[in-house]
Amino acid sequence: MNYLLLAVSSLTICIFANSCSNRAGTDDLGSTGGSPSGGANSSVNVGGGGAAISANGSTFSGGQTTAPSSQAGASSQAGASSQAGASSQCNGAPVLGTVDANALNAELAIMPKPFLLINVHTDATVNIPNTDANIDYTNVSAIESFIGANKSQSAVIYCMTSHMATIAGPQLVGDGYCHVRYLSGGLGAWQTAGYAVTPTP
Repeated sequence: MNYLLLAVSSLTICIFANSCSNRAGTDDLGSTGGSPSGGANSSVNVGGGGAAISANGSTFSGGQTTAPSSQAGASSQAGASSQAGASSQCNGAPVLGTVDANALNAELAIMPKPFLLINVHTDATVNIPNTDANIDYTNVSAIESFIGANKSQSAVIYCMTSHMATIAGPQLVGDGYCHVRYLSGGLGAWQTAGYAVTPTP
């Protein structure tokens, strides 16, 4: 009788122990919000910080999920691509803008210079410092070739009095260049404001 009681007790302890072990395994998965192993969304604990790695490589901790590095990289590349595409587009109808001598001088202090500076005066003998090109105002196709195919490229054109610049400018705008400005008053206003000029190359 004693042997029978001992056998029954041992069996009960064994069954109880297995049940606790299975429950503990279930609790480990439940504490991370994961599914049983082998499923598409299964997860395993890594370390004691509560972080886990799911089957697709995502990590999550404290309710926040981080995409795998390959997915994050693809996302950032897509964002960079969309930004690059947006930069080559014009918003709204192109309008010829103006800039005065003081504002232009302040913008020229920014390096690298965020715009192209083009002297369109015929047979110009002097330039504003940091001028990028001398192209006659009548040669609009050459001005456009210099600015480039990106019609959102910023450019400032000038001549001696603004007369020639206000002839070339509307043609550039008419061809879709949307960030074109001319120097109000031209080189005359620039020199009157006390700013230096340099000989044309």
